[in-house]
Amino acid sequence: MKKIVKAQPNLLLKNLNSEQLKAVKHTEGALLVLAGAGTGKTRVITYRIAHLLEKGVAPENILAVTFTTKAAEEMRIRVENLVPGKGKLVWISTFHSFGARFLRMETKKLGLYPYFVIYDEIDQKDLLKECIRELNLEEKKYRPGLFAEIINRAKDDLIDYESYAILSVATNDSFRQIAALVYQKYQKKLLLANALDFGDLIMRTVFALRDIPALREKYQEQFHYLLIDEYQDTNRGQYVLTKYLAGKYKNICVVGDDDQAIYSWRGANIRNLLEFEKDYPDTKVIKLERNYRSTPEILDSAWRVVKNNRYRKEKKLWTKRIHGRPVIYEELSDEIEEAKYVVSEILSLRNMPKSTYSFTDMAIFYRMNAQSRVFEDYLRKEKIPYKIVGTVRFYERTEIKDTLAYLKLIYNPSDTLSLKRIINSPHRGIGKTTLAKIEKYALENNLSLFETLERIEKVPSLSPKTVSTVKEFISLIEDFIKDKDKLSVQELTKLILDKTGYIRELELEDTIMERIRIE
Repeated sequence: MKKIVKAQPNLLLKNLNSEQLKAVKHTEGALLVLAGAGTGKTRVITYRIAHLLEKGVAPENILAVTFTTKAAEEMRIRVENLVPGKGKLVWISTFHSFGARFLRMETKKLGLYPYFVIYDEIDQKDLLKECIRELNLEEKKYRPGLFAEIINRAKDDLIDYESYAILSVATNDSFRQIAALVYQKYQKKLLLANALDFGDLIMRTVFALRDIPALREKYQEQFHYLLIDEYQDTNRGQYVLTKYLAGKYKNICVVGDDDQAIYSWRGANIRNLLEFEKDYPDTKVIKLERNYRSTPEILDSAWRVVKNNRYRKEKKLWTKRIHGRPVIYEELSDEIEEAKYVVSEILSLRNMPKSTYSFTDMAIFYRMNAQSRVFEDYLRKEKIPYKIVGTVRFYERTEIKDTLAYLKLIYNPSDTLSLKRIINSPHRGIGKTTLAKIEKYALENNLSLFETLERIEKVPSLSPKTVSTVKEFISLIEDFIKDKDKLSVQELTKLILDKTGYIRELELEDTIMERIRIE
């Protein structure tokens, strides 16, 4: 029998400083925790959840939301370690994961296909390319990335395509009217594919809570306690979602730092944090100002910058750590001079008498990937070994996208984007010209691409060989569809990679890159 170790609240709370302790123990009503960098905000959130559980609150009555999957997973592990057996049952997720979970649980009430797929940034741009092409827009002038940004911001602000169209007419802006047409076509294509994008996960959830009182009451009754991390980064959609969920009990704790609000360019609204006390008049405010991470020199330098911010809550970080080296800054004329300076500093630290520094002790941070090239040029010139951190993200790798496309198609044959991605991967001889003929027939006969492939012999101007190849492909997919409910996702994935010949094609290439892709 597994031994369950019950957390001891008194011992747990001894690990907190006085302000952290106040934040953890203030469980009823609204709480605003202003947490500077390195002040232990994650500790406050996790200990607060553990404290609620130890007070007897049911795990399913607590919702904690943060901004990255990694942060959510770290929080989940910490809570489970503090309160074994209960911690893993708490709702801890990102905003988008919460939206996806909500929509999947409520598909019947919302009229959604239960196996709807979620399009990521790359899928979104691919779909927008189709929209631009079908609207006969000049592709060099009207880029998918631009429309993706417009649509994403609209959804963040809870503006659906119909509302956006009305606003575009009211503004009499020709470009905005074109964007409205693209948004409308894009959204209709998502609907036909039984697909949602990331913006839909929040917007559709908010609209459901707004429009269906029974759903709103259900989730307000479920979540007695809400904890929102990085509240300064919330956009309008996330703000309204939070308001709906906290509408009944109002036991809402938000943690954030207005001095770290840097995401206004992607829709974040600092007013959500600054005006929190207007939304919840009885709010208790606690400031976490003791820093555990940095030296006094770093804190002082940061303070000299942020104290000049026009809109901020007054606070000043301090630390008990011993003094360190002074902060050095240098103003340089361009990126080349910057790279030269940084590399010379690295060499100076490495080569000074009795130096204990190695190259592995040093890191260069830059704001965007395009900046790395100049640094790399000068590092290579001085023969300094280096490693770039942050290459192509796992789920953006070609082989992962292909595998996921097979799985999405098997669960949702209407997902045309996934179908087009893998119809010739691995190579089957179904090229762009053939696909264009098939798509033309589908459009003319009001059929989905999958339905058209199922009756491929009716598509004109295809060779017998092509018809045979398509029939083999469709037969393969239909076999997978029959197997999907009998196998685990892992077993189904292995079957796909084997039966499609995907791995065999990579093995035939026998290059280092292909071996990495197989791994």
